[in-house]
Amino acid sequence: MRLRGLVLFCLLFLSLGARAAEPTWYDRSNEALLPANLDKKILIYTDYPAFWWNFAVVEFKTGEIPWGPLRKACERELAGVSELIRTSPCLPFQGPFAALLKDWSRDYVLRHPLPAPTDLQAKYDAGLAKASLPLPPEILSLLRTDPMSALDELQDLAKSRAGFSFENHQGFFYDPATKRVLMPLQVDRKPMDVAGVGAVKDAFTAICKDVDCEIAGYFGPHFSSLENEMQTRRDVDVVSMVGWTILILSCVLFTFLGRGRVFLLFFAMVPAMGFAGLFTYLIFGKIHGLTLAFGPSISGLAIDYGLHGAFADKDDREIWRANLLGLCTTLCIFVVILFSQLPILRQIAVFSIFGLSFSYLFLYAFKLKAPALFHLKPFSLKFPPSKIMTGLAGVFLLFAALSPLLLKPNLSLQALNFESPATRHVREWLFKAGEWKAPLIQIQPRSQTLGISLQEQKDWADQQHIKSESAARYLPSPELQSRNLASWAPELARHQNAETPIGDFFEPFWRDAREAQVWDLSQANTVPRYLRDLESNGQWLTLWFPSSAEQSDLIRRQYPDAASSIEILMLFSKTLASELLWMIPLALLISAVFLYLYFSSLQRSLFALVPCLTGLGCFTVCLLATGATMSFITIIGLIMMFSFSLDYGIFVVSAFESGESDPDSLWTSIAFAATTNILGFAPLIFAGHPALQHLGQSLFWGSLGALIGTIWGTPFLLTRFKSWQKARA
Repeated sequence: MRLRGLVLFCLLFLSLGARAAEPTWYDRSNEALLPANLDKKILIYTDYPAFWWNFAVVEFKTGEIPWGPLRKACERELAGVSELIRTSPCLPFQGPFAALLKDWSRDYVLRHPLPAPTDLQAKYDAGLAKASLPLPPEILSLLRTDPMSALDELQDLAKSRAGFSFENHQGFFYDPATKRVLMPLQVDRKPMDVAGVGAVKDAFTAICKDVDCEIAGYFGPHFSSLENEMQTRRDVDVVSMVGWTILILSCVLFTFLGRGRVFLLFFAMVPAMGFAGLFTYLIFGKIHGLTLAFGPSISGLAIDYGLHGAFADKDDREIWRANLLGLCTTLCIFVVILFSQLPILRQIAVFSIFGLSFSYLFLYAFKLKAPALFHLKPFSLKFPPSKIMTGLAGVFLLFAALSPLLLKPNLSLQALNFESPATRHVREWLFKAGEWKAPLIQIQPRSQTLGISLQEQKDWADQQHIKSESAARYLPSPELQSRNLASWAPELARHQNAETPIGDFFEPFWRDAREAQVWDLSQANTVPRYLRDLESNGQWLTLWFPSSAEQSDLIRRQYPDAASSIEILMLFSKTLASELLWMIPLALLISAVFLYLYFSSLQRSLFALVPCLTGLGCFTVCLLATGATMSFITIIGLIMMFSFSLDYGIFVVSAFESGESDPDSLWTSIAFAATTNILGFAPLIFAGHPALQHLGQSLFWGSLGALIGTIWGTPFLLTRFKSWQKARA
């Protein structure tokens, strides 16, 4: 397998496994993927716990749903993973939710004024009546903190934002048509932190074993992240195994043929990767996992220079000049990428610039200091002219010219999401049968007028009969909180030391209520637990639930910054698309200028670009023929393909310029590099995860087309051009 391909696979695997150690220099945050002006919008699904809800969908094939046994099994199995759970109908009085209920009951005196005496006494009597029943200790403890039935109020608010049209059975959602039950679960960590989520899935499996049901699938951000990570691990394991097999066979073959020393080139590049990582860390303070995956792989392109020099004659100054030109044109691409708005692209560019430069220097030093080990005897390779292959190269050039019109990349982040058939089926069923509608989302920063603004939103939504979710639904303005709390002062004082049934039984409520404080969301650094789903780093979330297109239009006119989840995710693709419109042409233009300055000929400069173009053309033909899709990762793969295929073109044109139209050293280095490229990246095409699959498609098809263009495209054009020059002379 191509050595840089092996590096890619190993580092992908290591970047996944690095979570166990999680060194301080390692970065796996989503913020690095997004421009500074978009990260707060696009990362709402990872930053706000309101979106951390997941669902296990279970099916009962026979008869009625055994609600009692189902709930008991759920309580029993989820108790074992309660430290991971923020909220669940199966664990209503455990973990973070118990603390949330305590805050919610305490702040009743801030949300509501003191009721009329008759209404107040009725609530006391209802609470004492419930307490006279045989109740579990945790329920009795809850009643003592909740004489005003605040829990019922909280449950009503939660039901209003469920978003499903299914029946609600004590927190579970039920679809009678399919006998399916949705078991909700809010995980108490960010979606990308999937440690322990596998244990939660095991708990649901145990639940179904206890009550004789089947898991139809899982839906939600944490289950999706776990599914993506597990699929990537499986793919990388398989691809790495294939890669190691090809590498070992290559070592055996080249050793048998007396060229085993070719693999020493890889060890000469290892220090270069270390220096590239060091400088990247010094500049950015951290190194992202994607940089570790793609940076060394791109930097490994420099091994082409080592191969080109190793199989050359002793007098190889022209070859190393061509290598230097290849390095410069490749660096041009990444210098342009340095101006990207996307932090991850800038970091990959920095790593690649240092990695390529140091690799070139170390390979050249190896050649100078150990020429006996460095130089290898080339194979005797001949590639006779072929009308069929030359014609195929011409077809690829045609499709390369048409590629801007034919290729329709999907630059959305969703294009990189893996879904199993079961997950896809459950998602489609939820959207259809559950009539689930995505809310409109609005983010407001902390400000002096935050409380007033949120209250105005709530009042406007109520006037328009539009469902909404914001902090104002749970907590009124500071002024209203103060008035409500003042109205409770006599009642709180009356029960402070009174030895009455009401004062004694509800003593935890009176004690907590006396500690209640007015919350000013524009100033507070901490917020009550029942509002933490809606706050992240001082930014406050408002969710709108329009029931019709007319309501949606009304919300957008009143609050233009409200947007749907699809519109928010599209911000990334729009930003990336706008950058590609200028970055790709500029990189090509600068590379062409370097080629022209070196060759002093427009025609030869264009001929050096032929392998790049045939690689792009081959990719376009194969993509259209297979119906595959493009993504953000595809673009990175094409950048890598452009880099090494441009080197091939430079090597061929330089060889023809020096008068050697078919040197063995040239074809040995190119054939070895390109063939192992093709073999190395082929397994990625069969990966299950879209990211790895897209990378494999661009590199495998691009390498195949570049090889055809290098052997039968560029030499054909150079020969015809020389013939034309002689005819003119």
